[in-house]
Amino acid sequence: MHSQSKYYYEIDMLRGLACLAVLLYHLPIYRVVHIPFAFSGVAGVRLFFVISGFIIAFSINKISSSECNGIIASFLNGFKNNKSNIYNFWYRRFVRLFPGLCLLFCSIFVVVIYLGWQRNILPESIFGFIKYLSLFCFLDNTGTTPLYPNAVAGIMASVGASIVWTLNCEILFYLTMPFLMLFRNFRKFLPYIWLGFFLIKFIIFIFVPGAVIYFSKVTHFDEFFLGVLIALYYDKISLNSTILNIMTIAAVSNFAIGNPAIEFSYGDYLNQLFSSGVLVYVAALQRNKLKLPYIGPMLHFVGVRSYFIYLMHLLINFVLSAPVSLLYKNLAVKYLHIQNMIDKNSATLDQFKNLVVVVVTLILSDLFYRFIERPFIEKNKHKYLAK
Repeated sequence: MHSQSKYYYEIDMLRGLACLAVLLYHLPIYRVVHIPFAFSGVAGVRLFFVISGFIIAFSINKISSSECNGIIASFLNGFKNNKSNIYNFWYRRFVRLFPGLCLLFCSIFVVVIYLGWQRNILPESIFGFIKYLSLFCFLDNTGTTPLYPNAVAGIMASVGASIVWTLNCEILFYLTMPFLMLFRNFRKFLPYIWLGFFLIKFIIFIFVPGAVIYFSKVTHFDEFFLGVLIALYYDKISLNSTILNIMTIAAVSNFAIGNPAIEFSYGDYLNQLFSSGVLVYVAALQRNKLKLPYIGPMLHFVGVRSYFIYLMHLLINFVLSAPVSLLYKNLAVKYLHIQNMIDKNSATLDQFKNLVVVVVTLILSDLFYRFIERPFIEKNKHKYLAK
């Protein structure tokens, strides 16, 4: 593993692939042309987690364990020696997350206040929003449960809570990983630790439904640890170019064969974990195997802006749903003269709406990245380091 963090262009491409998998899973615009496959949003989320593990491994590389005898003494002494590095790591994570979360919270609050005032349930709506915020304090295991028995709470669950659990998984990993690095020989035993998590997950799958496992905050450390392992050992593993090409093609294909009815099964978990690991490994090698003409730059564009897209696409879909549907009907009547076909062709309406939402989301993500996210990170990422 390299001693200093470096930029991986193809890792951002993979972020774009994962983001598109989730976006098109929620807003499947391709079904209007009857393409016989479905992007796997579950596979996209797992790829996000493996990428996070890979990137975080470089971010915490300066954190080292102590050589003191005894586990507790070694841990405490390591924390004392690495306190500044740990705080720096947490501060950089905060700077990375803050702009998007602030926008998400403020946007949902405005929507909730407006709908609560419009429906004369403003106090209940505010209380439901507070309960929504509590999900970020790990007070709910999944973040997908209805928050409050009224329409506004249901809206908040649909536009915000469905992505809360993934953010909580990330935050939990950010909080715990620096402390794990303080244990002596953690890097040495990480392959065995990962294998232990993998086997425990196999046992859990026997007794617990796959969907419950997937939406839990504490059952994804194997995916994060896989990314860390790749960061530690990718330059020590050499594979034949032909084998690597076959594995890459198989891994990319797995993101276009998702089936919502079965993708929480153990077999699909193995498939998605394998695909994510292969793609991150290939990207780490930087052999330009993923830099396809046209597709590569497009994925990189989406990947760099994936944080906003992931956070906001469901809220944008909710806000635009009614006006876009009205626009579609007006255009259909005015230019196509198909008034009698509008109600019968609801599938086309959904695809038109999804297409508009995807385009608007991509445009807004670019504006957010250029004028808010990137300037904020560049301005604040070194502040703590300078103290």
